[in-house]
Amino acid sequence: MRAPWITPALLLLLAGPASGWQRADQERLRLGVPRATGEESPPPPACQGCDLSGIHLTGYDLSKGSFRGADLRGARLIGTDLSKADLRDASLGGAKLIGTDLTRSDLRGADLSGAILIGADVSRSDLSGADLRETRLIGADLTRSNLRDAKLDAAALADATLCHTTLPDGSVSERDCRPEEDAEATSGGETAP
Repeated sequence: MRAPWITPALLLLLAGPASGWQRADQERLRLGVPRATGEESPPPPACQGCDLSGIHLTGYDLSKGSFRGADLRGARLIGTDLSKADLRDASLGGAKLIGTDLTRSDLRGADLSGAILIGADVSRSDLSGADLRETRLIGADLTRSNLRDAKLDAAALADATLCHTTLPDGSVSERDCRPEEDAEATSGGETAP
């Protein structure tokens, strides 16, 4: 769920225009297409270990994609759907993931140092062993996510939602749980993959 103050207009403003090279590269790689109402999505993208540093993929549907070990440093993935994506060991340092859907994504061992995840939905994702140093998670939803052994030095987590979230030391934070979420947890609700 996107934070209510992240509007499509704000996402477009933050994304900025893509250069001619980036537009051509996006087409060449055929990683996905912006969603249009009623259109079928292409097959999940696969780009394991490839170099996509600095690419602009704002608003793309990359759900269920495989980007294991990919270099996405400095990428603009604003408002992009990366739900259920395999981003294990990917380099996302300095990437802009504002309003991005990372629900149920596998980010084990990923480098997100210095990344911006403002208003991102990272719920039910596995970030175990990930490098989140100096990452801005302002308004991000980390409900039921696994942060075990993640590096959080100087990460901005103050306004992130932590509910049934496994912290680096293995403890579980229920800081932001509401009564209905507590009831779901006692009735056998799911945890991160």
